[in-house]
Order: sequence, then structure tokens, then C-alpha cells
Amino acid sequence: MDVEVSNQHNELIAGLYELRQRLNRISRDERLILEMAIQTLEYLDEYAVALPAMGHDYTQEEIEANQRRVKSARRASLVRWTTDDFERLICSGGFELHKGNLRPRL
Repeated sequence: MDVEVSNQHNELIAGLYELRQRLNRISRDERLILEMAIQTLEYLDEYAVALPAMGHDYTQEEIEANQRRVKSARRASLVRWTTDDFERLICSGGFELHKGNLRPRL
């Protein structure tokens, strides 16, 4: 996967955390969507440094080096979801693709 991370990546994540803190009266669904964006951005670092998985035969040394790179890029997230949060956004409702756009599944 060819992932690009800008030099403002950390600032973007910090800004979203600040937004979540500042807008503390948003609905649960709005908060979950904001936190999903935060978590996706937090994992982007790992995707950016990882070797492509499909169609390649790597040596054990390459695999171990890749695992070290990914582990060192991993962030400790401040977002914690309950099972109910996860099911509300991802499993029970989630999103569907409609005319090229994501929209909540009703």
C-alpha cells in the first residue's frame, strides 16, 4: 500500500483530539465518527512504513525488520471504545457506498 504521511500529520491528530475535547457536547455518533478518524490517522504511520504484503516473498530478516519498523511507528491511542460503541458505528449500522459517497447505513 502506497501511503503518504505529511509533515503535519502529528499536528492533524493533535488538532482532532483538541476538537474532541473542546466540542464535548457533540452527539455520541458524532464523537464516534471523530474518534474513528483519529484512530485511522494514528494507524496511518504503521501502513506507511510496512512492506507490501501481497505478491512478495520476503526473507525472515526482511520480515523481522518490517515488524520492528511497524512497531516503532505504532502510536498509543487515547481513544477507547466500548463494545457498544463499536457495534453502534461499525457492526450494527456502519456505512454503505451510494453513488461513490459513504453514507450511514439506515
